[in-house]
Amino acid sequence: MLDLIEKGTVLEDIRRVLRESAEAGLFNHLFTIFGYPTETWEEARDTLRFLDENRSVVHHVHRSLFGLERGSPIFDQPDRFALKNMWPSGSYPYQNVFEFDCSEGMRRDEAKQLTKEAAREILGAKTSVRNTMAISALTSATVRTLKCLALYIPQKVQ
Repeated sequence: MLDLIEKGTVLEDIRRVLRESAEAGLFNHLFTIFGYPTETWEEARDTLRFLDENRSVVHHVHRSLFGLERGSPIFDQPDRFALKNMWPSGSYPYQNVFEFDCSEGMRRDEAKQLTKEAAREILGAKTSVRNTMAISALTSATVRTLKCLALYIPQKVQ
């Protein structure tokens, strides 16, 4: 999933940054998005498993449902992401967000249910659910921050 969404990082680097930043006294607040087009149940479980395995160094998790926005690479390349039947969402304050059907992965209603229930059960009190629009702008900033942290946290000397 990290490759598909072009995060530019790998799980081992994320684990290291989380561990080393927690050791340095930083508060680790993670943003997760469920329901990315083509995301499978197994991939969602992998995300939840990662969060659970790193519970000791993750202080808060913000989870959200993927929001398809007009002009995004996903919106502009629907075939690459198996999107079909896109229509404006009535649940957002402006018309740049679209609902969609996807021919691969979880159905949209399944992703919504996962976001509301399964993540809360597994992650417990460390989580929050917010409107995806509130984090869409923050997501790229978070990725840049994680990349910066990965660059500036010194490697341990062997």
